[in-house]
Amino acid sequence: MELNNEIEEILREPFFTMGVIEEQRSKEVSNHTRRVFEYSRSLTTKQGLPHRYIELTPAAAPLHDIGKLGIPDGILFKPGKLSKKEFEAMQDHSAVGYFMFSHSGRDILKAAAVITCEHHEKWDGTG
Repeated sequence: MELNNEIEEILREPFFTMGVIEEQRSKEVSNHTRRVFEYSRSLTTKQGLPHRYIELTPAAAPLHDIGKLGIPDGILFKPGKLSKKEFEAMQDHSAVGYFMFSHSGRDILKAAAVITCEHHEKWDGTG
């Protein structure tokens, strides 16, 4: 168990860094990754979730948009409105991100899989 905790601790910085790399590539608003990290930490704490969730959620949250790496540049960087087909392709970034992490049995990567898959869900669960 201690080794697993050490591995997760080692992964936290590269996860955050990967989120920043994706943020730069997709030209997200500055510090988006930092804000997502802070919001996820605050929300899990205020909800009174178990300590494990309070640890894992902010650690994995910076990867929420990593699936955008699988979106073609012509869509990701298109100025103006996306066509219906392009918009559907853009929505796939959640599934692409999920696929990147879903193979793992590690808690931190399982958390990343859920976060990447569900980060655009509405609060009421309707999509």
